[in-house]
Amino acid sequence: MIRTVTALVLAACLSEPLPLPAEGETFWGLGNTGIFCYRPPCPWTGIFPIERDGSRGWPLSRFDQNQPPPLRASAADRSRIEAAFEEGGCVVAEAHFEGRIMVVRRLVGDCSAI
Repeated sequence: MIRTVTALVLAACLSEPLPLPAEGETFWGLGNTGIFCYRPPCPWTGIFPIERDGSRGWPLSRFDQNQPPPLRASAADRSRIEAAFEEGGCVVAEAHFEGRIMVVRRLVGDCSAI
């Protein structure tokens, strides 16, 4: 069994707490997960829940995801999400899943600093 050593920032602070999400929505980080591993598999980039205080949950996949999930989002939001994956950044989306499709209500910030 491959042993993966990870360091996860679980309690980092945003400059301000995130707003309350709309009913049925969750905050998701898309892009750099903040996890650093010594051996693969390692989810360097992916999709993970974010609490209002900025703390990150575990990614949906333990494997690195080099592309965002299938999205239903505005053109501007889609472009920012794709750029986060390509450039090693991270954005916070207020969204929910319909099957495998992430339905993005809005982007609420940048999580690269957490």
